[in-house]
Amino acid sequence: MNRFILRFLLLLALAPLPELALAAWVPQLLAPWLETLAWLAAPLAGLAGASVLVDGATMTLPGGATVVVIANCSGLTLVLLLGAALLAYPASARARWRGWLLGAALLQLLNLLRLASLAWLMQFRPEALHFWHRGVFETGLVLAALACFLVWLWRLSVDDHAAAALA
Repeated sequence: MNRFILRFLLLLALAPLPELALAAWVPQLLAPWLETLAWLAAPLAGLAGASVLVDGATMTLPGGATVVVIANCSGLTLVLLLGAALLAYPASARARWRGWLLGAALLQLLNLLRLASLAWLMQFRPEALHFWHRGVFETGLVLAALACFLVWLWRLSVDDHAAAALA
């Protein structure tokens, strides 16, 4: 267990290095993804009654208020956090890839719902935006990444027990 924790902490410390090394290019590299997130979040916010126009990575609301999807809103940090945990744990490459792909998809879906909720909050409850943006959603998504890892661990142990029973 100590080895897992050390590997996880090392991978977590190294995770931002590619982004730092490519800092000048990160906005351009992420721009299409950020625009896609805004484009997908707008109709979701619309389902809840918000009126959102999208231009690039900017969601504009009635009265001119905007929600700008920036690099920190991409969900990439969550996916890297999950990846660090999966890489640190001793498991097969196949199990790690499966856990990472499924977990990353779920985290991105939750992030998309977060962005739609932020647009709705900006239009209908702007005074509550900061609390939800910085408090609830950020903490909730980190906990979701942890939950993805814990479910992956549980599933890994279930698969191991099933394989042992068949042997």
